Amino acid sequence: MNYEIQSILLRRKSKIYFQTINDLKGLGHPANRGMVGAIIANVAELGYVLDNKLIKELRDASPSELEKFYLEIMALLKAQLGVVRHKPMYPNFPKQVAEAAYEELWINAIMHYFGDAIGTRIMPEYEEEPRFPFCELTKAKWIGLATKEDAEACFKSILEAKSSPSVQDKEDMAAFVANNYSCTPVFTNKETLGYFVGYIGMVKKFQITAYPTFEAAYSQVKTATDVLRIVVAYSEGDISLATNTKFKNMSRSMRRMLLHMLDNMNQESVGEDMMRYRGMWVRLGEKLHAGEFTTKFPKIAETFRLIRNGGAPTFNSTVERAMKIGDWFTLLATLQKRPGDFARRLNAVLSKAENKQSVINTFRAVATKVSTPVLWQLYGYFVGRDTLCAYKNRMFLPKGNTPTALVSDNNLTPIARAYTTELVKAIEKALEIKYSEKESMEGKKVFIDESAINLLIPTGNRSASTALRQVGRGSRFQIGVNKSTIRLFVYWKDVEKSADSWSNRVDLDLSAVMYDRDWNCLGQCSWTQLRHGSGNQAAMVHSGDITSAPNGASEFLDINLDKLSSNVAYIAANVFCYTGQKMTQLDVGFMGWMEREYPGSGEIYEPKSVQGRCDLTADATSTCPLILDVQSREIVWADLAVTINGGGRSVHNTVIKSIATADLVTRMAATRATLYELFVSNIIARKGEIVSKREDANYVIAEDGDLSPYDVATIMADWM
Repeated sequence: MNYEIQSILLRRKSKIYFQTINDLKGLGHPANRGMVGAIIANVAELGYVLDNKLIKELRDASPSELEKFYLEIMALLKAQLGVVRHKPMYPNFPKQVAEAAYEELWINAIMHYFGDAIGTRIMPEYEEEPRFPFCELTKAKWIGLATKEDAEACFKSILEAKSSPSVQDKEDMAAFVANNYSCTPVFTNKETLGYFVGYIGMVKKFQITAYPTFEAAYSQVKTATDVLRIVVAYSEGDISLATNTKFKNMSRSMRRMLLHMLDNMNQESVGEDMMRYRGMWVRLGEKLHAGEFTTKFPKIAETFRLIRNGGAPTFNSTVERAMKIGDWFTLLATLQKRPGDFARRLNAVLSKAENKQSVINTFRAVATKVSTPVLWQLYGYFVGRDTLCAYKNRMFLPKGNTPTALVSDNNLTPIARAYTTELVKAIEKALEIKYSEKESMEGKKVFIDESAINLLIPTGNRSASTALRQVGRGSRFQIGVNKSTIRLFVYWKDVEKSADSWSNRVDLDLSAVMYDRDWNCLGQCSWTQLRHGSGNQAAMVHSGDITSAPNGASEFLDINLDKLSSNVAYIAANVFCYTGQKMTQLDVGFMGWMEREYPGSGEIYEPKSVQGRCDLTADATSTCPLILDVQSREIVWADLAVTINGGGRSVHNTVIKSIATADLVTRMAATRATLYELFVSNIIARKGEIVSKREDANYVIAEDGDLSPYDVATIMADWM
């Protein structure tokens, strides 16, 4: 199994494939004594433990097989954790910066910036002092033995996931197809279908290597919007259709194929579908040259003519008109025909309707026809609607590839709790019916790890960053017992100089801002201020501002929880590109955090202590990856781009401009459903049994169990 697929299995399944060609049946190879132990020990240095099945397979392997396996797994683990040559400006961080005179820090910074001006890299020179060895207890990460079936199931789950594909999902699809993996999936997300056919198939031209999969995909193209997504994916545009796409020219055979698909559909439905994106269809019609095929495809040619001339009244226009004049009978009768649209408008309709019971009864009748991701979004929203009404602002995560939140004033109309309670029960019943139709879990005793309680259902994957542990925005990670210091880190490299760029220099800045409970700023630590406090009382310490990275550069920032002022409630982390490149333009860029008990011990970067790491992939110059809830000692996963207007380049013009967003991210759990609720709903509806003790279970949902709560694709395909 090649490196790409191994990387996917390790990242998604915490497993790695290995199969010896020796037939020793558990007796062990006589020449490999000590080698297996060395592998176990070196993997443990990175914070990982191999399970018994994998160790048994290794014991039967030859020395040459073990050597190959060792080199591969170490490379995979180092890439996953971000193990590179981390060399901060101050080699004896954090003590060196905490105790240095301000004049020394200032002079070093000025000389470094002067070096940029004259094209010479000037770094302060210090002798690295010996450190006490790393001596902390860390929670080991488990690695299991993968099979070929695991890889096939992983591919299928990505294609069948009931959520929009992330950047990583798209890359993994291409890797599986390029390596001849095939399956016959049921595409439940139309963005995935469009991308798979339009980009993987038509741009990458991988159809031949996985023909059964593409045959299944083509057979599931049912609507005009499906076809539109295919062309958008082929043109490498936004498959969510949130932004316009510049369509590429297409070959005659491709145009004929697309028109054939459209011509075979019900034209009334096609016309209605096209009117939803009329502007895009008018432009696409110019590329398809439908008039050339009037004889062969007369129906779709006529539909294009109608669309160009304005078309007929649409579903949306009928709904809007009925809402405006208060024609509730027509409104509910129209919405009932499209349960998904009904669900997305449910809050607005219920807020304005005079007869709210009629709205609930009408929705209840079609609730099982609504997709489960939308039902869970409704569930979380209406469970927490009273709480949401009390907020000053509301936050929206619009469709598109940039994870930028929109914040508006909260103008929600209160709805009596009796109605929202009844609606929640209707949603729960619909979920129960839908899940009861899945494969029975009768006889399964399921243990659910408590971490799932703090993990939100990841329904917004489209713009999600590739992370060590994939979770939904607003999810929380509990900081370990006795871990007093959170060490943030960022690593990047300069980019190759392009024809339209005057420089290849990249300057990323890592910063953190402190807030009280009311989100008043209490101070910050960044390139403008390398420490908050000094000496033993320094609550935050920065490792120094490095302004270019020809061979890679690292910045670290320590947050000592025990030394923070008692009124510090939140700390927002930020990574900002001072030189103006968007994160998507970086060749290499990632950030993460470690949890440390003795920050002065061990190396500055200790792989064992890494708790989270993500690639910097936002289509923006600034990102807020996480927020630290100081009083609950939790990391809140944000993964949001921060919009900067004008030329402000200080930390005050980045994170501080997004106070309202940060506030609402920390409150997301109140109005979002959790993975725990998802698992419980499934298990009960499918006649399984939930047990409180792991030893009583025959199916375990845990990071080292039968299903990891971080295996998003499998959860979204099989449990959603």
